[in-house]
Amino acid sequence: MLRFVFACVCWLVASGAAASVPPPVNPLTNAAPAIQAAIDACPDGCVVQLEPGTYRLASTVNVPSNIVLVGAGPMTRVQVEGNRYGFLIAGSHVWIGGFTLSAVTTQTSGGGISFASAGFNVAVANLVFEHGLYIGVDVAPTVANRGIYTLRSLRWNGVASSNTAVKIGNGTHHLSDVSVTDLSGTAATPADMAVWVDVLPQTDTIDLGRLTLIKGGAGVRVGVGAVTPSAVTGFTLHDSPAIESMTAYGVLIQSANNVRIENISAAQNQGGVGIGAGVRGLLLTGSVLHYNKGDGVTMWAGASGATISNNLIADNNTLGSYWGFGVSIGSGVSDFTVSGNRIGNALLWGGGFQRYCVFLASGASNRYSITGNACVGHTYGDIVDGGTGTKKVVSGNY
Repeated sequence: MLRFVFACVCWLVASGAAASVPPPVNPLTNAAPAIQAAIDACPDGCVVQLEPGTYRLASTVNVPSNIVLVGAGPMTRVQVEGNRYGFLIAGSHVWIGGFTLSAVTTQTSGGGISFASAGFNVAVANLVFEHGLYIGVDVAPTVANRGIYTLRSLRWNGVASSNTAVKIGNGTHHLSDVSVTDLSGTAATPADMAVWVDVLPQTDTIDLGRLTLIKGGAGVRVGVGAVTPSAVTGFTLHDSPAIESMTAYGVLIQSANNVRIENISAAQNQGGVGIGAGVRGLLLTGSVLHYNKGDGVTMWAGASGATISNNLIADNNTLGSYWGFGVSIGSGVSDFTVSGNRIGNALLWGGGFQRYCVFLASGASNRYSITGNACVGHTYGDIVDGGTGTKKVVSGNY
């Protein structure tokens, strides 16, 4: 397995030399100086291997350009002491992976890996995260217009006392081209992971795929804190088999444009997919949104340009609340399409108390279509069209 990792990552380094760092005899010893010395001895770049064992980091390890830092898999355990990051990426063409990361005690800041000083072309892969890290991977350079980052095969297994698995951006410095694939995790309780993937404003070209996230506050959150529309540009979430058991929305897009959500499953959350006032242009298609406590899809006033098509939206409003629909659209929302969805109760797991198939609140909505939706077994009715605009098509629903 390790040979395969080396074969994949040696292109990143200039010299191809290798250095090996054994764990301290006393696992309470600060291992950061020894790791840093091995890295600093490779001015032209090399592979630095952490051997099996436990490494406690009481100071941050800086990883400069052209370095591959790789462990021996789960047998290599790195523990971060205090409210700091274990590793700071400080250059370009860096690869880090192949070990287990945790905190010695629960952090209130810091985390596992920071991109604060990262340049370009950085990869993080094949990591297991355990308890106590405030942020697992913080992809947030403090210099604008950095990017081309890849995160692959990251796993949180029953993690407790963590805040965010992956944070992308800091809301101030522009960041682009981030890919996160094969991220999976289960929190011990929902409170043990406030947000699994948090995409902040001033980011673009963000691609998330093959996510499996169980328990937390929110599964995927995009554009939080933005006061203007389209804080995030070019966001894609796709092919994710389970975003489940969140105390908020499974997917919450607050402020973004050019959004595509395709082939995901969101279940047992407070709500399935939330589309906020700052959204300009969104496609939600080919997905299953079911058994959520509230709406399957909620679109708030101010959103524009959303298309919700060819999804299965089933058995939602499990709490039986007064506001609990298949698709709920706020007052005055215009320029949207809801078409070709199958929306109903008792379609998958049984149960569900969706009051209406599609509910558009009363207001000056205009330029929209609600067509060709199959509405099955709702407790009050099928389509509520509260829009007062004249440029609309509401027909063919059955």
